[in-house]
Amino acid sequence: MPRPHSRNALLTISALTSLALFAGFDTATAASETTVTGTATRTVTGAATGAVTGASVQHSASPSTVTLPGGDLVVYQGANGQRTFNVVGPDGRNAQYLKIDPGNGHVYVLPTKALSTKSLDISQYDVPQLSRSTTPASAPTTQISPRFPLHILQINANDLTGAPAQNALSIVMNVDSFGKFFASVPDNGGVARLAVPAGNYAIYTGFVDTDANGNATATRLVQQEDLVVPDAGGAVTVTAAESAASARVTAATPRPTVTDDTALNIARSDTAGFTAGIQGAGPGAFFISPEATPKVGKFSYQVSWAGESPPDATSHYRYDLAYPPVDNVPANEDFPVAANAIATLHNTFDTDAANPAHTGMYQIGALNPQVGGRAPTYRISVPEDLTDYLSAPLPAGFAWLHFYQPEVFTQSEDWGLFFYPASVESFAAGKTYWHTWAQGPLTPQVGQFTGANNCYICAADGNLSVAFDMADDSSGQSRGWYGLGAYPPSIPVTQNFTLYRDGQQIYSGPEENGALLNGVPQQTGTYRAVFDVDASGLPEISQSTKTHTDLSFVYHPAGDPHSSLPGEDYCWASQANPTSCQILPLLNLNYRLNTDATNTSHGLSILDLTVGHASFDGQGSHAPAASAKVEISFNRGTTWTPALTIPTAHNHYLALWADTGAKGSTPWLRVTATDTVGGSITQTTDNAYTIG
Repeated sequence: MPRPHSRNALLTISALTSLALFAGFDTATAASETTVTGTATRTVTGAATGAVTGASVQHSASPSTVTLPGGDLVVYQGANGQRTFNVVGPDGRNAQYLKIDPGNGHVYVLPTKALSTKSLDISQYDVPQLSRSTTPASAPTTQISPRFPLHILQINANDLTGAPAQNALSIVMNVDSFGKFFASVPDNGGVARLAVPAGNYAIYTGFVDTDANGNATATRLVQQEDLVVPDAGGAVTVTAAESAASARVTAATPRPTVTDDTALNIARSDTAGFTAGIQGAGPGAFFISPEATPKVGKFSYQVSWAGESPPDATSHYRYDLAYPPVDNVPANEDFPVAANAIATLHNTFDTDAANPAHTGMYQIGALNPQVGGRAPTYRISVPEDLTDYLSAPLPAGFAWLHFYQPEVFTQSEDWGLFFYPASVESFAAGKTYWHTWAQGPLTPQVGQFTGANNCYICAADGNLSVAFDMADDSSGQSRGWYGLGAYPPSIPVTQNFTLYRDGQQIYSGPEENGALLNGVPQQTGTYRAVFDVDASGLPEISQSTKTHTDLSFVYHPAGDPHSSLPGEDYCWASQANPTSCQILPLLNLNYRLNTDATNTSHGLSILDLTVGHASFDGQGSHAPAASAKVEISFNRGTTWTPALTIPTAHNHYLALWADTGAKGSTPWLRVTATDTVGGSITQTTDNAYTIG
């Protein structure tokens, strides 16, 4: 199953590591950023065949964070233009915000509570990491060229009572050309005055409503189109009345729901086709003013909405909805939820038996590869069965992206275990789907994928790539990694990758999960990859705390008819779409252990073990498994007891053993398997499950 889009995008150097985030960002911003980088490059000399090179590389799966004034965090991952992000408050929960993207390499993310800040300086909220583009020649600017005669434009912002607003921000655009004027201006006592060139304008004014404690309760966006500043005459005055934003955005869900997230996405283009973006999103209420299609330039309005079951519901469910864009703002913002436009996703969230809080995080959002997307996080009780009703099909260019974190970590415990689907999933209307997350044991694997993907276990053009996921679950549906949460690093998860050819070590990478080798001898050779992961330093994790994987395979440069990488995939070895890319015959294990949702076994353990190979849409080695052995240790690896292991269907084995250890103990599991083409794997998992 394929890795998700967010992981694929940044792997552009020549090896793999899972500890590095993003590097090289613009640091000349008032927002502070947390990053960890891996930059070491090593060259090693092979046997008489010459030199093989490899280097550590940044890994895009782990999130990075930007801290905004006031302590809110922008948490993001993925590559430029394809980043998913979310804004969370100091308490770790979703925050309400306005995002302004002028399209010039800067993006301003303002928590709505900041609109009440005296002398608001939006430059302190610049998060260029979210930019979808670099600065083009016609990029908008807040600096007005002196060749334009200037005229005074005054915006009077009034609150819901009609009094001068103290919490408003106006975004002013010259829609003839953003290059003439584009600015975001906070009110000063309810008034904003600007010197602007003549032309056609659009003004968007955001207001925030707060409770007695200053907490944001609602955001209102007032849109004014087709405004003209003439060449002659005095100052032009417009009024932005908060009361004009009278339409609350919600959805008419068939089952009762409580709104927990709304996103209003506006794309405004000038007559030259240059596009700026405005987004209001987060929990709480959102209101907008109805508006007809503008006469000058283009306008797009798109809504996403999410709601969850009420606290007194007998079963847990939610709706995650995304609607097609339109060229106006309708007066009725109560969006329909038609039964024939919904897919049903049944999620089963497993968790560690030692999870002290029984609280996890579910993250879901609609990703647009052109401009990225946001994926809000929701706290859930775990283990949990949660039904999610999803818009299907999504608007053109969007895809659902979701993640699961089995434990919620505190600021001092930032390292976490994260799971994501093996592909950017699509769902069909009227269909029902099931997804099991974090089913143990959790082990490094090379994967069996469908759909467009990156191949990290391929050979091409004299290069050879071998890499593991860190902690894939046993459902076969989710890939796992240990990575940074939203806070500075404090607790490490260690790993080490070593590669041998014909018995001689040719590469070793601390804190790496694989390598791309250059200058590989084009002759048959036996490769051995050893990968160790140690997550025992995480206090909330008691299962699958350490893994040791020792895998061997024979590389034949000529390959075989089944090893060609499909044309839709990306060949990491050649740094291109496949031409002569060969999928390497690495063994892949799939564990199906009869544990419950806390990965706990009761009396008799039954393991359905599949011994397969890395594959992409069925391409890859078809060599059958030759043998499999399963062993259990109830004394932390001092002695091992063979399980009764019986071959069943093709490449399947059934292993049975009695759980003779003490209740609450966590046995170790060791699996050894071979294939008929010289491949082998031995994988040891410390504390693989819990005895109940």
